[in-house]
Amino acid sequence: MKFFIIFVFVFLTISEKTLDATPDSDFVFVAGYKNNPDSLKLFKFAKTFKRVGVRLVLRGIDKSEHLSVKTVIWNALRENSYFILSDLSKQRKIKIPHRKDRRGSEKFFRENLLMTLFVEQSKKRNGEKSLSFRMHWLNRNTKERIVFQTEKMFVNGGYENIQKIVYTWKSEILPIQDVFFISELRCVSNDKSMTRFLEIGCKRLREKEQDPESAKVYWERAVKISAAEYDRESIQNNLAYYYISIGDFKKAEECFLKADSLDVSESYRVHRSQLEDIREFRKKYDYYEEENSR
Repeated sequence: MKFFIIFVFVFLTISEKTLDATPDSDFVFVAGYKNNPDSLKLFKFAKTFKRVGVRLVLRGIDKSEHLSVKTVIWNALRENSYFILSDLSKQRKIKIPHRKDRRGSEKFFRENLLMTLFVEQSKKRNGEKSLSFRMHWLNRNTKERIVFQTEKMFVNGGYENIQKIVYTWKSEILPIQDVFFISELRCVSNDKSMTRFLEIGCKRLREKEQDPESAKVYWERAVKISAAEYDRESIQNNLAYYYISIGDFKKAEECFLKADSLDVSESYRVHRSQLEDIREFRKKYDYYEEENSR
């Protein structure tokens, strides 16, 4: 009988823990900018946005070659790209998301960043071809504009060489898609109101096609109604992943430290391994902190 009572007690304790904590083998995307002036200029400009509407303008290229050239350029731009690039030439106008659905299931997302890429080809008398690129950016929220451009680069060979040139150039400016693995994302609480905010925030963070900013607001609302210690731990844990998704690894570490201080577990301390991982990311992208402080 004593053994049965002990078994039930342990079972209920574990059940309560698994009810409130949802282990996850998912990950969050991280923008991997290079440590050079152009790339960090875009880092400050793009802020937390990842959806980009793109217009591709070709000049000096025969119209019969437009489709082939555009295809190789799009392949180069999208290769290992953190940004979600949408071809605006295929849309009559930019679709704006329907905001009545509070759980984030809108059909379309608005591109807050617009990029126009001009590709100009010129020919010498001897038939030698050269390419030059200009990349015009517009932040629709701040109305800020920035421009990147290249000197003329000579082209030898076919379309594959154009793709290589575009990829080499864009790799020095646009961020690659890096990932940070999630050890545990807390999406459920014993409090129904708390669960509602946690679930929406979790869903938004996992939606890889959406700007990460949309997850933060729900966890901040959860902070205002949090009473249980475990819920406060969950919120700090989740906020850490939000800060990781926007490249603020210092704040992410602070959130994991707060979550660890609220953890009453005596054996498995999940936040300890998270702290080790985030500290490695801070070393990897140490130049981000200098940019964030400006």
